[in-house]
Amino acid sequence: MVRHRNTAASISHVAALAAALWLAGCKDKGIHGDAGHETMGSYAQGYNIVIDEVPDLLKRYFENTPADGPTVESLQEKKTWLCSGMGFMEMKRKEAEKAFATAKSSANDDLKHLAPMADELWAASVEIASLSDEYCKYIQAEDYKDDKGAKAKDYHAKWTAAAEKFSAAQNKFTGALDAIEDQQMAKDIEKHGKDKGYSYWFRQFNFEAKKFIARMKAEPDKLSAHYAALEPVYGELSAFTKAKGAGVNTTFKSYQGAADRFFADVKKLNRAAAEAKDDEARKKLVDEGVDGVIGGYNSLVGFHNTLTQLEGYDQLK
Repeated sequence: MVRHRNTAASISHVAALAAALWLAGCKDKGIHGDAGHETMGSYAQGYNIVIDEVPDLLKRYFENTPADGPTVESLQEKKTWLCSGMGFMEMKRKEAEKAFATAKSSANDDLKHLAPMADELWAASVEIASLSDEYCKYIQAEDYKDDKGAKAKDYHAKWTAAAEKFSAAQNKFTGALDAIEDQQMAKDIEKHGKDKGYSYWFRQFNFEAKKFIARMKAEPDKLSAHYAALEPVYGELSAFTKAKGAGVNTTFKSYQGAADRFFADVKKLNRAAAEAKDDEARKKLVDEGVDGVIGGYNSLVGFHNTLTQLEGYDQLK
C-alpha cells in the first residue's frame, strides 16, 4: 500500500494515488496470490520514491516562477529557492529504477499491462530530474545575466511540457494501480472478516479512509455525508482497540493513535465546512484542508505496511 500526495504540478493539482504492498499468506493466483502481491509491492516501492521526489521538483520550480515564465529579475530574486534541496539523488533514482524493473520481471499475466505505464511514468520522472539538474547549473552560474533570460524562457517551455507529461503518466498509472489495490484490499478484508481481529481492523479502516479521501476530492460539497460514512468505522475500530485493554499489540496501539489523529483532522475539517457560509467557501476549505488529511492517511499507510510485515512473522497477536 502506498502513500497519497496532493501537490502542485504546472498549474494543476495532481493526486497521487495508491497500489498495495504484499500481504502474507495469500495462496490464490492472479492479482491475489503471493506473486501478485510481491509484484505490486515492487511497483509500490518505485512509485513511492517517484512521488516523494519528482513533485517537489515541480513545486519548487512553479512556485518560484511567474506564470508567464521567468525574468532576469525573478531569477535573481528566487535563485536560492529555485535550487534549494538535494534534487532527485542518484541513489534514489537507482532504487526506484530497480524496483520498477523487479516488478516488471515478476509480473504475471494479470499485471503485465502495468509495465508500459510504469515505463511512461519513469521516463517522465527522469526527464524532470535531468531538467532540474541542468536548470540549476544555469541558475547557479547566473547565465541568465549574460543572455538576458532568453534561455530561461526556453527552460520554462520545457518545464511546462515535462509537468504535463508527468501529470498524464501519473494519472494513468495510478488509476490502474488503484483499481488493483481496491480488489486486493476487498479480498483481504473478506478473508479476515471472519474473526475481525487485528488483521481485519487496520485494513478495514484504511480502506474506508482511502475511500473518504477520494470522495472528499470528488464531491467536496458533500463532505458531511462522507464524514458520516467514515465515523461508524472509526468508532468500531476504537472500540476493538479499547476492548483489548493493556494486552493490545503495541504496534497496533500506535496505529490506533495514527487513526485518532487522522479522524481528528477529518472531524475538524467537517466542522469547519459545515459552518461555511456557502458552497464556494466550503469547497475552498476542503481544498485547503486536503493536504493535512492526506498527511494523516499516509501515516496509516505506513502502519499498514508495518503490520502486514508483522503478520508475515506471526507477530500480530
